Amino acid sequence: MPIAERQGTGTQSVREKLVETAKNAWIDRLIDTSRRNNLLFFRPVLGGSIEIPESNSNLFALLNGETVQAASLLPNLQDRPGRILSIARKARENQEEKGLQTLYLALGFAIWKAEDGGRDYRAPVFMIPLHFKLKGTEHNSVDVSVAGDPQINPVLLHILFQRFGVQLDNEGLLPEIPEEGVSSRNEGAEHSCAILDLYKEKLAVLSSQVRDVPEFRADVAAIIGNFAFAKMAMVNDLKEAGSALPDNALIASIAGDMDARGAMTSSQVDVDPHTLDEHSPDDEFCVVESDSSQQCAIDGIAMGQSAVVHGPPGTGKSQTITNLIATIVGRGKTVLFVAEKRAALEVVQQRLHRSQLGHLAIDLHGAELSSKKVMERVSETLNTVRHSKLPDCEALHRQFVERRSRLNQHDKRMHTLSPQTGMSLFDMRGRLLSLPGECASEVRWRGAELQKLNPTTRSEVRDLLGEARGLAGLLTRTDPSPWTGIAIRDGSAAQNAIDTARRLAFESLPALRTCLSDVHFALGFEEPRTFAMAIELATFLRDVDGQVDLYSEEVYAAELSPILVQLEKAASPLKAFWLALTSSEYKANFKQAVALRKGVKVSASRLLNELRGSSLTPRGGASKPAVRARRSGIRPSENLSSKRIARGN
Repeated sequence: MPIAERQGTGTQSVREKLVETAKNAWIDRLIDTSRRNNLLFFRPVLGGSIEIPESNSNLFALLNGETVQAASLLPNLQDRPGRILSIARKARENQEEKGLQTLYLALGFAIWKAEDGGRDYRAPVFMIPLHFKLKGTEHNSVDVSVAGDPQINPVLLHILFQRFGVQLDNEGLLPEIPEEGVSSRNEGAEHSCAILDLYKEKLAVLSSQVRDVPEFRADVAAIIGNFAFAKMAMVNDLKEAGSALPDNALIASIAGDMDARGAMTSSQVDVDPHTLDEHSPDDEFCVVESDSSQQCAIDGIAMGQSAVVHGPPGTGKSQTITNLIATIVGRGKTVLFVAEKRAALEVVQQRLHRSQLGHLAIDLHGAELSSKKVMERVSETLNTVRHSKLPDCEALHRQFVERRSRLNQHDKRMHTLSPQTGMSLFDMRGRLLSLPGECASEVRWRGAELQKLNPTTRSEVRDLLGEARGLAGLLTRTDPSPWTGIAIRDGSAAQNAIDTARRLAFESLPALRTCLSDVHFALGFEEPRTFAMAIELATFLRDVDGQVDLYSEEVYAAELSPILVQLEKAASPLKAFWLALTSSEYKANFKQAVALRKGVKVSASRLLNELRGSSLTPRGGASKPAVRARRSGIRPSENLSSKRIARGN
C-alpha cells in the first residue's frame, strides 16, 4: 500500500516507531563514546601527536594561511622528531585507503568531570584541517599548511546536547577570520597572540554557555594529530532527516516495516535482456563497455528500482556505476555517489574524465574542500555546458542501429534450430569443437545433400555408421580387399555378388586351373601363376587359332624375313603394282607369301600386317608349340578365351 494512503492510520504510527527505534540504534552504533575515542578523551600518544607551545611564532604563520616546516612546530627538536613522519604517513594512509581527512590541528580543549569516576573528558573544540607535504624521508623535509575551513568538534556538540541538553550554535562559535589573514605591526609572539585571541574569545563564550556541566573548563592548547569523525556527518544527517525517514519506503524497509518491504518487492522491475536491443540509441547514455547483465541493472535502476549489485573484483562494477551516472544525468537527474574507500571514487571519476564527462562530477569529499572551491567547480561546469555544442548523433546512431541489427541477425542465425539436424549452428559448432583432433575430416556436404538431412535420416545415418564400424577400410577405400570400390546398391545386388563370387571360387577357378594344366602338359608352356600371365597366354593362343585358319602350318617353319622386306617396299598399291611389273624378287616373295596363306590372294599391305603378328613371327621356338596347339585339338576360343578369364568366368 502506498505511503500516502496510510497517513493517520495505526500502521503509520507503527512505522514511525520502528524507524525512530532504528534511527536511535544507528546513531548509537555510529558514535563511539568510549575512552578510545580521542575526540572525547584525548591524551597524547607517543609518536602520534605534536603539542605546539602557545608562544611558537610559527603557529601564527600556520593559522594565517602560510606554509611552514613541521619541524618548526616542535617544542624541542630533540623531542622525537620522527613523530612528524609517523603522523604524515598515517594521514596519507587514511586518505588513500579510506578517503578520510584525519590530519587536524586541534585548538582549544573542553575538559569536564566524568560521571563514572574514570578519566576525565578532554575533547578538542576547534578542528582545523591540515595538509602535510612530504619532500623527502627526513623529518625536516615535511611542510604543513591549512587545508580547509575550521569547524567545531561534532562529537563534542553531540555529547553536550545528548548528555546535558546544551544546544550550541556551531556557526556562532567559529571565529571570523578574514580571508587575507590577520596582520600585525609587531614581531615575535605578538603575531601569535593576534590570531589566537580570536579563538580564546570563542572558548570563553563556550565556557559561559556550558554552565551545568560539572567542573567544565576550556583550555587553550594546540595539538597536531590524526582525528577521525567522518561518521558524525551521518549522525547529523539522521538527526536532521526527522519525520522524512518514515516517508521513505526503503528506510522503513530497512527499519523492519513489513508493509514497506512488500511495497518495495511489488515495485520490482524485471528487465528482459532480449528487449535491450529494441531501445533507441537516443535513450541510451552508456559511455563505457557494458554487457547485457550490466545493461539490465542500469535500466532497472534508471526506472527507479532500488538494487544491490554483487560481483567479485574485475567484473565491471565501476563500469556499471560510470554508465549509471551518465544515464541518470543524461535523463536530467542528479546522482550522489558514495563509497567506503577513496579508491572506488577515484576509479569512477577517472572513467568519467576519460569519457570527457569529468565536468559533470564534483568531488565533495574531504575537509580540505571549502565552499569557495565548490562554487568554483560549479562555475567551471556551467561554463563547460554553456559553451558546448549540441552533438550531431544522427549519423552515428543510424550506423549503430544498422550494426546492431546485423549482429542480432547473425546471433539469430547461430541460435535458430535447423529442421535438418534439430540443433543450432552454435550447438553444432560446440559439438565439433569438443571432438578430438584425430576426428578431422575433409568431407563437406552442401546444397541438396544437406537438404536431405533431417532428424530421421540423421538417426538412420548414425545407425548405419554404427553397423559399418568394422568396415571402415571398405568405406574409405583403403582396404586391400577385392570388395573395395564395388558398388552394391541393394540387397539383390549383394546376393548376386555373393552368388557370382561362389561360382567363381567353386566352379570357374577350378575349371581354369584344369585348362591351364592341360595347356602346360600339351604344349609345354610354363603354367601361369597369375591372372595376368593366364590372360597373356590366352591372348597368344587365340591369335594362333585365328591365324592358323588363314595360313598353313609351314608358315611357322618358313624364313619370313625376306618376304617381309619385299612386302615393306609395297607401301602403297601403286608401288605394289610397279614392283609386280619390274621386280622378280618381289614377285617371288609375294607368290611365296600367298602360298603360305593357303593360296588366298590378298593385297601386299594385308599380307605384311598379318605376317607381322606375334604368333607368326618366329620367337624362340614359339612355332612348334603353336603347331602343337593346333594339332592337339585345343581351341583357345572354346577353352581358354582371354575375355572369359578377364570376366572371371
